[in-house]
Amino acid sequence: MTIFQSSTWVKLLGLLPGELNPNEAGWLALPQHHMPLMSNRRAQMIMNRVRLFASLFAVLTPLWMFVDLLALPNPLAWQLSLLRLGATGCFVFILYYRMEVTLFNAWRGMAMLFAIPTLFYVISYLLLARYHLSGVSAAVGTGYAFLPFVLLAGLAIFPLTLLESAAFAAPILIAHVIAGYFQFPVVDWPSFWGPSGCKA
Repeated sequence: MTIFQSSTWVKLLGLLPGELNPNEAGWLALPQHHMPLMSNRRAQMIMNRVRLFASLFAVLTPLWMFVDLLALPNPLAWQLSLLRLGATGCFVFILYYRMEVTLFNAWRGMAMLFAIPTLFYVISYLLLARYHLSGVSAAVGTGYAFLPFVLLAGLAIFPLTLLESAAFAAPILIAHVIAGYFQFPVVDWPSFWGPSGCKA
């Protein structure tokens, strides 16, 4: 470790006195060197939180159908409702799918949990982009554009290393780019990266 790196770690670790030493700092970035006890504990925590979020999404996802049916025009509202029912079925599957507690299975559970709303976002974005909404319909439609930001914020509840966080965040960001790429010949990237980029 160079003098600059060493002094940087001293300053950073000074914010957490007595909690982490420079030899352990690498644990924050990579999972390979974690002790087996820590890996098993992290796997259990991740899997418990995957099931927790799957149960919440299994309840909340179909409930929003009533808002769509009241605020959005047909057939858009029914298309989104069917999409929500499909997503709900996937969340229920995760909730009842039992796996051995290992770090690999924890990653797999997280991948499934985040893949469902990511695909939901892309499809719903493409459906909404066909309509020019106004008033309450536009407000409800614009709410769909917040989904990638909610998913990224949701990563904070899981005990992940820097590498793991980047690996799970990347597909969400790629899906956000893909949704805009297929909709616009020339994307206005500054506005697209904000929720206002959803042309609802």
